[in-house]
Amino acid sequence: MEVKIVKKYSKVLLAVILVIFLIASYYFFIYDNSVAEDKIDYLKVEKNIDNTILRATGTVVPDKIIDVKSSISGKIVEVNFDEGEKVKAGEEILSYDNKLIANEIKNLKVQKDRAKLSVEQAKISMEEAKASLELAKTQLENSKNTSIESYKFEIEQAEINLEEGKNKLKKYNNLLEKEAIEESKIEDQEYQVKILKNKLNLAKQKIEDRKREIDNNIREREKNLILAEKKYLNAEKNYEITQKSLKETEVAHERALEKNEDYYIKSPIEGIIKEKFVEKGEYVQPAENLFEIASNTLLIKISPDEREIGLLKENKIAYVSPEAYPDKKIEAKLTKISPSVDSQKGTIDVYYKPIENVADLVYNMTVSVDILNDEIDANKIYIPEKYLVNENQVYFYNQDNKAELVEVETGEYNEGKIEIKSGLEKGDIIISPEDAEKSKKINIEG
Repeated sequence: MEVKIVKKYSKVLLAVILVIFLIASYYFFIYDNSVAEDKIDYLKVEKNIDNTILRATGTVVPDKIIDVKSSISGKIVEVNFDEGEKVKAGEEILSYDNKLIANEIKNLKVQKDRAKLSVEQAKISMEEAKASLELAKTQLENSKNTSIESYKFEIEQAEINLEEGKNKLKKYNNLLEKEAIEESKIEDQEYQVKILKNKLNLAKQKIEDRKREIDNNIREREKNLILAEKKYLNAEKNYEITQKSLKETEVAHERALEKNEDYYIKSPIEGIIKEKFVEKGEYVQPAENLFEIASNTLLIKISPDEREIGLLKENKIAYVSPEAYPDKKIEAKLTKISPSVDSQKGTIDVYYKPIENVADLVYNMTVSVDILNDEIDANKIYIPEKYLVNENQVYFYNQDNKAELVEVETGEYNEGKIEIKSGLEKGDIIISPEDAEKSKKINIEG
């Protein structure tokens, strides 16, 4: 009987223990879940110790890309480069069939040579005409300056001789009246006077003849001068015409040569053939794309949030690391910022130019970019943007273990973080707005 009672109580005891265990497990499960639900997202405020003001992923891009277009229509006879090949500035990359323009250049060259010869001959003729003109002027001047003084002297001498002969005849007549001279002497003297008169008349006739000769000569020289002037003017005009013709031919030849240059396309820059749009044997039209050439000068393109533009200044140092060589640090400097913002993404394109070790960079390579500021204040405080409420408030974990909404003064934006100028100190704890607004039990471990 006693044994049965003991067994009965043992079963009851086991049942009670089992019930207690189940109840304890239930409460432990409920309590654990409530604690888990009350765990919140919080942040302990620390001061900045990194001088990286912006970290971004970038791409290696060419400084510029040139579209080479056709300026003429024609058949392509040579294509000297393929995509990916390097090309030097001024190097011929493509040529057209230029048979027509080549023949035109040849014909114009012949015309130009003939025109040059015509100019040379016209110049010689003009110089000869000018010499003839100068000679005619000299001859006319000499004719006008012809002297007749010798003829005048001859007349004067004849007049003197005649006067002396007359005086002598008069003297002889006086002597004859006195019968002091023979009559034959008178007759001889009269004959001499007659001869002297003839000499005087002859001298006067000679001077008149000479004057007429000089006048005739002057008129003849004047006529020669007029003819020489006309000949010179014609030669001068012909020279000008041949010069003009030569100039026109030279211009036409030069234009043909310049036009011929259009048949040989040269690279405007040193770079790499990014894309080729044509092949040998094809016909192209004006303005049709031929090549796309990327310059050898490489830039690093990043696209940060537009709010981070204030962080990008020329004095900030940037280090570029290719993903293929993460240990390499290539120094770069800010070169340009896009004038517009991507309205959909809210980003803006920024370009950095590598200063050294450019050989480690390849077009289209992905790189990481760390933009540093050696003068950055190590005491600055940054918090993730998601902890900010109403643009200037945060939930502060106070001494009563509650989330208190306090105001803070914000500063610059940096990689999803906001600078806190005042309102928080190192060691302060802030609660995420989502958890603080649930009004659940705050459980911050540690």
